[in-house]
Amino acid sequence: MSRKNHQKIDGRLLRTDKRMGHLKQKQIEKISDWLYEAYQMHYQTLNRPPDKRHIRAIVNAAYDKIEAADIWIPL
Repeated sequence: MSRKNHQKIDGRLLRTDKRMGHLKQKQIEKISDWLYEAYQMHYQTLNRPPDKRHIRAIVNAAYDKIEAADIWIPL
């Protein structure tokens, strides 16, 4: 049985089962840097490491930069 794992979205053929390993190395590095920056920002704001309650805000801050850089990852 063949499984379709690509969709045409906004005129671009995109892989719908994409994982971190499918990204280019530079994209992975950028995302890691953005996550680290967001983590550091929360750390400096709270004066302690962020806990589970702050994870969503950290990920959202990084995801905004991912979208701005036009890196497509499925949700």
